[in-house]
Amino acid sequence: MSDTTHSPGPPPCPIQVNTYPCERLFTAVGSGGEDFRLAMVRCVEEVVGGAAPVPCDTRSSSKGAYLSVRVGPVRVENRDQVGGRADGRGAWVRRSCVKGRS
Repeated sequence: MSDTTHSPGPPPCPIQVNTYPCERLFTAVGSGGEDFRLAMVRCVEEVVGGAAPVPCDTRSSSKGAYLSVRVGPVRVENRDQVGGRADGRGAWVRRSCVKGRS
């Protein structure tokens, strides 16, 4: 017997998923070393303001070809500040909310 009750796809996502202001982590993966890390930190600082130093962690890929850069947590005032950015070597791949902080 076959199941004929399938859903046409996932349910629609609500327009407002997050509440603002909140603190958020940004993760980018791309090629390059220290210059890539600095470029990603600058991207976040330009959007959220660079008054205070922005925390940043990095991790190289197993063969050293790519660098994962995690920037934050930083305070985000509205969803327009969360849009993806890229500099040609990488793009934001994850934006995660920091639970319990606002």
